[in-house]
Amino acid sequence: RARDGKETVVSFNATTFYDRDRKLQGVFAAARDVTERKRLDQVLQEKNVELENARIVAEKTNLIKSDFLANMSHELRTPMTGVLGMLDLILLDKLEAQQKKHIEIAQTSARSLVRILNDILDLTKIEMGKLTLEEIPFSLRDCLETTYNILLPVAKSKGLGLHFTVADEVPGSLIGDPTRLNQVLTNLAGNAVKFTTKGQVEIRVVTGGRAAGGKRSIAFSVTDTGIGIPVDKQDRLFRLFSQVDESHSRSYGGTGLGLAISKEIVERMGGTIAFASAEGKGSTFAFTVPLGEAVPSHQDAGAPGRRETGADLPGAAAPSGPRLLVAEDDATIRQVLGILLLRSNHAIDFAESGRQAVAMWETGDYDLILMDVQMPLMNGFEATAAIRTKERARGGRIPIIAMTAHALKEDEERCLDAGMDAYISKPIDFKKCIQLIKDILQQKSRRGRKN
Repeated sequence: RARDGKETVVSFNATTFYDRDRKLQGVFAAARDVTERKRLDQVLQEKNVELENARIVAEKTNLIKSDFLANMSHELRTPMTGVLGMLDLILLDKLEAQQKKHIEIAQTSARSLVRILNDILDLTKIEMGKLTLEEIPFSLRDCLETTYNILLPVAKSKGLGLHFTVADEVPGSLIGDPTRLNQVLTNLAGNAVKFTTKGQVEIRVVTGGRAAGGKRSIAFSVTDTGIGIPVDKQDRLFRLFSQVDESHSRSYGGTGLGLAISKEIVERMGGTIAFASAEGKGSTFAFTVPLGEAVPSHQDAGAPGRRETGADLPGAAAPSGPRLLVAEDDATIRQVLGILLLRSNHAIDFAESGRQAVAMWETGDYDLILMDVQMPLMNGFEATAAIRTKERARGGRIPIIAMTAHALKEDEERCLDAGMDAYISKPIDFKKCIQLIKDILQQKSRRGRKN
């Protein structure tokens, strides 16, 4: 420290030297002023602390945002079940042509809102690292048919041709995630239909040879004769919340999430996605993913054009007189389920809480329970656990289907781990719900005959 109080930081090094007889001859010493270096080290250390604190705050903020989006999506799913269910019920009545058209418009708008909710939920899954993929056998042609059925009404209303072509060498049965694959196809083909005013949209599927791990490389392409994409706008296509420009957002709608989510899904599948486009002439979006090859099932041998979805429409024949217990605290969903299940020849009782559901199960003779996960007094997990515990003493096992607005993979796993037999997410697809009930009751009947 100098007389004026100024401190100087010195780096001091010294070494001794000796003669041949190892007698000390002297010392070499050097001193260097490192005051500025120490000051910079201190500044760097402080900045690192600031950056670490900022990182922690950013992670917490991002987690709060993701939780908010997931919770918002969850809270909107339950009322959307009521909206879609009531619209389905109205369409079952005899309506004038104009009335039917108005209801169908409302139905289309409601389903568009559900797709936006699904996009928001997928975005939160990606940001939270919770976007998971299944590896299950599925029929590729059934997957394509699902996409076709979704897009055909819009394509027909615009006078567009909608064509699907599958090369003969493409296996009928594959192993992968059919739900996510269908999501990508519907996003790409849906955009093609949206941005095409005349002409056609064509979806082609071919094989691209063998991939790693003995999988087949399956290539999909979606080609349209639509408006195309300007060259100077193409680099923003796969960004989150990106539109080609504001006029497209106003004219065609959309959140700008679909392509970004599709790219994420394809890449997580181990594939690639690309596009080519000319403004005013149309676009082609193509992606390739590796998929395992499954042993063909008996069903896959049927005609590719067979239709199974919605086979058990409300009012169609159903298993004779099964008795169901529906545990659901939302009055609108109870009403919709009640009407649809009664039309399908099911006898129904309702419980408005988990505790009431357990009590009614103990005194009733039910074939199946539809169990909402979130209920007052006792939630669906607790009610299922109570029933399974009592079954160990009294024998038997009643099928329980979970109904939940939570749509993460771990939510499904939690339902199955809790002792539930199946899982449907809200907003409920009532046709699929009725078909699931039918399938589970048939499985129960077959097990009973075998025993």
